[in-house]
Amino acid sequence: MTEIHFPPAVRQTISLLREAGFAAYAAGGCVRDSLLSRQPGDWDIATSARPDEMRRVFAGFRLIPTGEKHGTLTVLVEGMPLEITAFRVEEGYSDGRHPDAVRFTTALREDLSRRDFTINAMAAAPGEALADPFGGREDLKNRLIRCVGDPVRRFSEDALRMLRALRFASVLGFSIHPETAAAIRQCRAGLAHVSAERITAELKKLLCGENVLSVLLDYSWLFAELIPDLAPCIGFLQRTPYHLWDVYEHTARAVAAVKPDPVLRLTMLLHDIGKPGCFFAGPDGVGHFKGHPTESARLAAGILRGMRLPSAETRRILTLIRYHDATIRPEEVQFWLSKLGKDAFFDLLAVKEADNAAKNCAYSDRAPLYARLREEAERLLSENACLSLSDLALKGGDLLAAGYRGREVGRLLDELLYQAVTGRCANSRAALLARIPALRLPAEAPRCTDGCVFRRAEKADLDAVETLYFAVTERLARTPDNLCPGWRTGAYPARDTAEEALARGELYLLDAGCGPGFPAVGTVIINREQPAAYRGVEWTIPGEVFVLHTLAIHPDCRGGKLARELLRRCEEEVRRLGGTVIRLDARAGNQPATNLYEGAGYRHAGTVDLGLNIPGARWFRVYEKRV
Repeated sequence: MTEIHFPPAVRQTISLLREAGFAAYAAGGCVRDSLLSRQPGDWDIATSARPDEMRRVFAGFRLIPTGEKHGTLTVLVEGMPLEITAFRVEEGYSDGRHPDAVRFTTALREDLSRRDFTINAMAAAPGEALADPFGGREDLKNRLIRCVGDPVRRFSEDALRMLRALRFASVLGFSIHPETAAAIRQCRAGLAHVSAERITAELKKLLCGENVLSVLLDYSWLFAELIPDLAPCIGFLQRTPYHLWDVYEHTARAVAAVKPDPVLRLTMLLHDIGKPGCFFAGPDGVGHFKGHPTESARLAAGILRGMRLPSAETRRILTLIRYHDATIRPEEVQFWLSKLGKDAFFDLLAVKEADNAAKNCAYSDRAPLYARLREEAERLLSENACLSLSDLALKGGDLLAAGYRGREVGRLLDELLYQAVTGRCANSRAALLARIPALRLPAEAPRCTDGCVFRRAEKADLDAVETLYFAVTERLARTPDNLCPGWRTGAYPARDTAEEALARGELYLLDAGCGPGFPAVGTVIINREQPAAYRGVEWTIPGEVFVLHTLAIHPDCRGGKLARELLRRCEEEVRRLGGTVIRLDARAGNQPATNLYEGAGYRHAGTVDLGLNIPGARWFRVYEKRV
């Protein structure tokens, strides 16, 4: 095993303390890393000198008080900060982290006996034999993590040591001694008393270890303790040829497959956490998880808040989780680069590659596609392709000169950028100006929505309804994770959908009363006609059933009070018509609709294939509620 090479500043510090009559050693992690031929992150010095005595020894040096109460002082020697700590014995840990009392000692063995693991309980000085009273060097040779003394006592002193044991196993590729592992299982509930910030810092280091896969698999129960939403993933069979492992093992393998960046590894740890709640089996028994990226992002948002991550890291992780399963075609790379930005796009590719590596690549391997996407992105960036408004050949001043004013200028620029990044229009001033007359901008929601009226539609309302349909479908088309490319203008829903319902007296709208030219805030078709696919659903609420079809709310109002108001008015109308039960459906993955219905008390009754001939819109979640 490698001998220890002491930096000059460390040699000088030990020498100065010894010349003053005190014992002094390099101790802890720096000794461990040196013996493993790893570069120590920092060097700590243990000494028989007390803080006041340290101050006298280093009177001519810059001193940084870092914990004198517990015997620690930081000294800057030759520009190198060295943490010097007095030999000490710690007594009582009533808060599960800090000692209730510290007693200074002159015995090195007593100081080393308070440390967590044998591999961290060694001390060394130039020209002397290694001080190793607990067999740390032998445990390094055997690649073993073992507590100093009673492991239950060690973990009771500071529960974070359990996670540290797993971190060392992950980073160093060591095994955990059976007695230490048993104590971790016994004491794991103590992690609930450790601050979120300390757990997060340790978890990040653990996840970036080379041996993270075996740690995640061997100690799944501990990770379920830390993140309860992981528990349902353990042993959850996916029942699909695309996967070889259950949700948790797939997750663990995906973590290990992505590069060791804390954000990317946290992303992979949480990317499928919503799968168990989204699972359903088709008629052929094959499992589906429609909408799981959105559900995973929802669950992850709560987990990351609890972890006290910086907001920028949280946003990065949630974006990557939300889009990790989205389809990206080579011709769409410019659009995705524009929406996400260069760094986030390449992070997303790394996430997709890791996700793919943890699947059944013999059945479906997307690695060649992702390589092509990476090449296309690099080509576009090398050619300075248009990705943002600053790259657009047409500027706001050009539109002002052409007579456009106010909000219309900004909306036109946004639309022209969309046209350019999706290849609908060349990025030249002349081409963009020529494109403007042919543009139809999705109408914004009316601003006078306080006095909205719910009523049956009339023939004069068809323009307002069609304008709403246009706004909904065009806004959907501009969403990066749009799973329904067929839901674009002129596809579904369309004007003839509204005309047919109007002729039957089944079309209703939420009207803001702003007059011609404004879209309806929301529309719905109410009747007793249940889709054929509903017959196979195990409904639990009997009664006079009415169905809500093609419920549309303006994109500006989705998830807001007007969406809830539209649903409430529908329930009132069904009661007026003599109905007692409402059934409806939402495309699997349409999280705003799912949140709206479940938030209003609708029961999820199953997932069905409505037989729509629209790509990406095969599966629908169905709901029921007594009204």
